[in-house]
Amino acid sequence: MRDNFRDWLIEQGRNTNSLNTYLYHLRNIETAYGDLDEIYDVDRFKALLDALVYTAQDERDNRASPSKVSIKSSLYKTLASHRTVLGRYAEFRDEDDLFSPLGDETGEEDGILAAETPAKALALGFRYEQDLQTALIACINQIEPGMRLDENGKERAACAVRAHRRSGAGRAGA
Repeated sequence: MRDNFRDWLIEQGRNTNSLNTYLYHLRNIETAYGDLDEIYDVDRFKALLDALVYTAQDERDNRASPSKVSIKSSLYKTLASHRTVLGRYAEFRDEDDLFSPLGDETGEEDGILAAETPAKALALGFRYEQDLQTALIACINQIEPGMRLDENGKERAACAVRAHRRSGAGRAGA
């Protein structure tokens, strides 16, 4: 777990109790599953989040925990908290990686992308596509004055937006 996660939580407006709760859950998960950053780098916690699924019906049926984490209280509530905290840590990593130099992430000093595994290369590609879409949406008016975007409500990675020119702008019939 990265040291600056605590600072990021503070920037997000989390109070001391929340900070301690987040760190407690993450340390428990890390103790059971290993280094969180290595797990994130493989699949952005997808497999780990799947391993932490436990429904209210599972609890009513008194099913065994699907998790390696030692849990002494309600499995349903604790595993739900673990999933929430992992989601926040993934958000932190997304943001932290976005603003870190590419050379740091790839191990290359000149900043050339050299992902160690195909899965990591795929994850990096999707992240950069999302970053590009976010940047385009943020500055669309600089690209085409008067243009606005309507998002269709689907995942941003799909880049599903419609551009609308202001009336009278651009080519006739456009």
